[in-house]
Amino acid sequence: AREMVQHAEVDDVEGWEAADHGHHDVVMSAAGNRFAADALREARQRVQRFGVPRRADGRLVSCSMDHLALAEAMRGGDTDALSELVTGHIERTRTAVLNRLDQLAPLTPSMDPLARVV
Repeated sequence: AREMVQHAEVDDVEGWEAADHGHHDVVMSAAGNRFAADALREARQRVQRFGVPRRADGRLVSCSMDHLALAEAMRGGDTDALSELVTGHIERTRTAVLNRLDQLAPLTPSMDPLARVV
């Protein structure tokens, strides 16, 4: 995770992506749960299609700091902190993907199935 931060701080997206893949491979291997590892791998592939996080908007550094905090909680065995950190990281990633989708194909209120009609 420290390597991700280093690449993010100098806006090295390619280096960051390689470090990110390495980080997740280590985490998935350490989990010892093939089903969970496969599910995470598939989810990551789907998220990466949207190009998030990206440079210039600060998400690359923010995402890297999430990973660093997660690694420290794992290393320290702090499951409560880990649960909170994972939830926050997933929510920020979800928001970034939804924002990216809205940029690509914005919904008008009449097209948005979740919009409330007053």
